[in-house]
Formats: sequence, C-alpha cells, structure tokens
Amino acid sequence: MNKPRLLERQVSFWTSSGLGRYFAILACLLLCTPLVQAQTTVIGGATGNGDFEAGSLAPWVTVNQSASIGWFAGSVSVPANGTKAIYHSLTGGVNYNYNPNAASASHFYQDVSMPVLAGTDLVTLSFALKGVGETGWDRLLVYTAPTSVTPLAGSPASNATAITGATLVYTQPAAGSGTVYSNIVISLPNSLSGTTFRLIFTWQNDGSFGTSPGSSIDDVVVSFAPSMNFVSTAKGGLWSDGATWVGGIAPPPGNDATIVAGSTVTVNQIVNVRNLNVSGNLNLNNGTNTTNTINTAADFTINATGNFYGYTSLAATANGIINVGGDFVNNGYADVSNCSMTFNGSLVSGGSLAQTLRGTGIFQGDGTMGILRLLGFTTTGNSVINTANNLCTANLIHTAGTLNTNGKLEITNTRGAIGTAYNTQVSTVAVTNMGTGYVAAPVAAATGVVKWPLGTATTLVVNTRYTTDTDVYIC
Repeated sequence: MNKPRLLERQVSFWTSSGLGRYFAILACLLLCTPLVQAQTTVIGGATGNGDFEAGSLAPWVTVNQSASIGWFAGSVSVPANGTKAIYHSLTGGVNYNYNPNAASASHFYQDVSMPVLAGTDLVTLSFALKGVGETGWDRLLVYTAPTSVTPLAGSPASNATAITGATLVYTQPAAGSGTVYSNIVISLPNSLSGTTFRLIFTWQNDGSFGTSPGSSIDDVVVSFAPSMNFVSTAKGGLWSDGATWVGGIAPPPGNDATIVAGSTVTVNQIVNVRNLNVSGNLNLNNGTNTTNTINTAADFTINATGNFYGYTSLAATANGIINVGGDFVNNGYADVSNCSMTFNGSLVSGGSLAQTLRGTGIFQGDGTMGILRLLGFTTTGNSVINTANNLCTANLIHTAGTLNTNGKLEITNTRGAIGTAYNTQVSTVAVTNMGTGYVAAPVAAATGVVKWPLGTATTLVVNTRYTTDTDVYIC
C-alpha cells in the first residue's frame, strides 16, 4: 500500500498580538487539514513488473505477430523511467519500429487479482505512452477481459477493435509523439472488485500509410482509492486548473465535485465525476468550435443558491453535452436551452436504472416553459420528469425503459429562450415504444397519412398528416 498523498493547503497570517496568534493557530487547525487520498497499488513498480525492470517480462505474456514482430522489453525505445520499457519492434527488440505497409496485431497481457473493494472505491489504470502511428488505424488499444479470453496474433485487424469476450477501455485517439511520453489515466469499473481479470494491451496497424515508430509503454499502474469530494475555492476559476480547487488538484475522474456558494467555475474540458453539487455558479464553456461535456455517474444537483449556465457566450454555436447517470435535480437555476441532456444510468458504471429529472428551481425558457435543446432517455429502467417548471424540447430521444412525463414535457418548435435564438425547429423525435392508454395514438410511421404533394400547387388540408416517406408533418 502506497503512502497517502498529501495535498497541501497554504494559509498565511499577519498578526502581532497573542490573541491573533491564538486565532491563527485555531484557523490553521480548522482550515489546514490535509487532503489525503490513500491509494493501494495492485500493479506498479516491481509489483507485477509494472515498470518492466525485471530480468524477464513475466508475469506479462506476449502474443506477437511473429517471433520477430511484436512487443519486446529493453532500453531501445528509451524508457520514461528506469532502464526498460516495453515497445513494438520489427526486429525482435533490436529496433523500436513498425512497418506501416504490412498489417499486424500483437498483444501483451497480465492477469490482475483485485481485492474486494468498497462500493465507492475508484479503480484506475495509468501508464506512460509514446509512439506515432496513424490516427484511427495504427494505434494502441487496451482491454479488460475474463482470464478465459486469450487474444490472437493478427486480430483484431485494423481498424476493427472487437476481441470476443473483452471490453475495450482505451483507444489511442490520435497519432502521438515518438519521443515524448504522455501519461494516460483510465477509470476502470468498480465491478472488478473481488475478481481476477486479464489486462490486455494491443498494438494494431493496417497495411498502408502511418509513421513509425509504434507504441512504447512504461510504468503501468493499476490502483484503487476511496472516492473523495473535491471542493472549489471561493474564487473559482477554470475546472482544469488546480488553483480552482481546495487542495490544489482538479477532481480526478470518478470523484465527487462541489461548487461552493459564491464561487464561479468554468468547465473547459470533458468532465467525468460521480456526484456534482452546485451551490455557486457553473459555466459550460462551448465556443464556436468547442464542445465540452459533463458526465456524472450519479447525480447532478443544483442547490437553491446554485446556477448552471450551459454556455459562456450567447454567440456559442456548439451544444453543451450533459450525460447523467443518476438524477438531474434543479432546485436553483439552470439554462440548458443550448444543451443536450441524456439520462444513461444503465450504461455507466455506478449509474442508476431509475432516474428522475426533478426539482423546484427555474429552467431558462420563454417565461412559461423551460427549454432543453435535446432530451434523451437511454437507461433501461424507469425515468420520470417531475419538475416545478413545465419543459419543452425540440429533440426527444427515448430508446429504452419507460418514461413518465407527468404532463410536464412538450415537443415544440415554437418556443425560444428569452434573448436567444435557440430551438428554431423540431429536429428529432425518436421513441421505440409508444406505450398504451393514449386518447389519440401518435403517428410513428407513414401508416394512415397522406403523401406530401411535392411539386404541385395542391392546397394542404388543416389538421391532416402528410408524409415524405421519411418524415411526418401535420398542418
């Protein structure tokens, strides 16, 4: 077990009186409590040969394209730390390279035994990675799998990713650097608790284009730690900036985050947290060419003093994206008129089957209804809308489970958020199960409607449904 990591908070006092010194000491005791996150290492350093410094690769196992093409350990690729790394080679480890003109797929793996974890423990995989390759084709893939799954040389052929029985947890997003390592951090599901799973690293490339060298990997660490609540400073700032947070570190994936009253925090990255509590101001930065995302595995709560703005400029054209694994609770103020909000609890680790969009607060809208640009329900459980505001959306997606709107939801293209040009037309309505008990069943296909008289001067009949084969309109 590694030593706890101490995240220091600095407090300065200017005092010349004994009483002042007394209160300074008292304040320090109250405010300077160290933020400690105890991390337990399962693989890392000499444990599991995570640093590749052992005399052999064991307990890592390689499944190479051939005797000379695949993964080899040594100093040739220049390790991130120490004297060895594992890297792709065409020459049995003599060189750090790959052939962009000859398709291949090679693997190395290790079986990892996880202890029984607390339900809120966070499991993390991290490693140092460098290599060039080709975006989308010549790249690194990482999987978890049952120990019964053994990858095969040459498979999956680029740019496929499926290994039967395995779960893909990382895809190298773009060609990287052949000289500078990047630190890759991946959240693994808590459901690995008490299991032994196979951790698989895969290099794949197709037979055209690309730039050598391929991947070099060092310092593989699998660890777990209790989740924590990261609290914003009173001043706030950019989400990614450590100075925005008490303790000096931005919330790592899977932890809770709290925006305190009076603080203003701007999301400038993709955020992955468990619970998000807003008592201050939270802005979602979306510019003309920028789309950031807030993902919560559990609840997104806006408290009575909290405000959420789904943009930082009304000139922004990119939609804000919010994915909620638990409930979205607005007891304050939320402007999501330029956001897509999807309830996906059954699809995320730690998410909830039963999800609710609720709260006593205000949703920005036209003065009578709050507006969501897109509202989606993909969870397989029961979803309920129970807000004080009536809501409307121009895009409704309901692909699984059941949805009870409680009469709170309108699908319309006639509402506009005050002072904005949002929601100018109905774009999408996708529902897989229309349910029962409707007074007048909605039309979900072209059955029973009139063919749209394209190219003619025919007068359209009011309250008649017309079809263009792909869309249904009502006049």
